[in-house]
Amino acid sequence: MTQPLIDTIVTTTFIRKDIDRRLGMLREYLEGKFFTGKTADVTFIAYLATQKISEEDREILPVWEHIITNTVTKDNFYDFFDSVNQRFKELPTVKLFIPFIPTSTDAHEFGIWFRKQVDPRIILELHEEPSLVAGCAFVWQGVYREYSLRYFLRQKIDVINTIFTSYAG
Repeated sequence: MTQPLIDTIVTTTFIRKDIDRRLGMLREYLEGKFFTGKTADVTFIAYLATQKISEEDREILPVWEHIITNTVTKDNFYDFFDSVNQRFKELPTVKLFIPFIPTSTDAHEFGIWFRKQVDPRIILELHEEPSLVAGCAFVWQGVYREYSLRYFLRQKIDVINTIFTSYAG
């Protein structure tokens, strides 16, 4: 029941934060439609027009909503979203630590690279880590790896100290 939505989300979105935000908006709209009445007489497109969201969200969210229009009902609403959340926990995820907040274009490029090089269904969790100069770090399958200038300088600290000592002596 959730597979078409999962497949669409994976093909349209790379970043966990974006997935969570978009699912939250979809869930909020459907809760209003089924339970509170806030959005009962409003189309999803009209609902999105009232929200402060990016153009990318405005393009992607209607596709997601279209997929579940005939799938989610008042009776299966909570089970459906619980199932979607569980399915996302099962997808491969990499935590990527970078020294800046990426633009949506940068995040998209990271996602494309990871999906080509690591796993076609991978989800990225991006974290800003300013102490990582000229590089990045990541956690994949529970293993932390760092590839920053700081890491490589630490690896060669004895050589660096010897060089400085020879100049100071």
